[in-house]
Amino acid sequence: MPYQETYRSRDNIFTVALENCGVPVNLNGITKMELLFPDFIIDSKNNPEVFDWSKGAGIIEFRLGNLQEIRPGKYLPSLILYDQTNPNGVNFGKFSLEVKPL
Repeated sequence: MPYQETYRSRDNIFTVALENCGVPVNLNGITKMELLFPDFIIDSKNNPEVFDWSKGAGIIEFRLGNLQEIRPGKYLPSLILYDQTNPNGVNFGKFSLEVKPL
């Protein structure tokens, strides 16, 4: 996944497009998403406003700028997706994220 950036205390949105062998991942059956950071986890159950996977074609929009847990800095969070057939989650890997100050 490519480099992403967002700004602390701002409404910036960034998008990630998930593919498997060049085909967009079907996100219709997803029950939960997590971003695993070194010191904390952000998930779609506790922070539904952060994750939007309703766009289709494997696209996920993230709104992270207003979360207090995220301080300015560079991160490599892992993206975990859960569905009925994968109750323990599927790790889609890490991406480079930079959170910039105001």
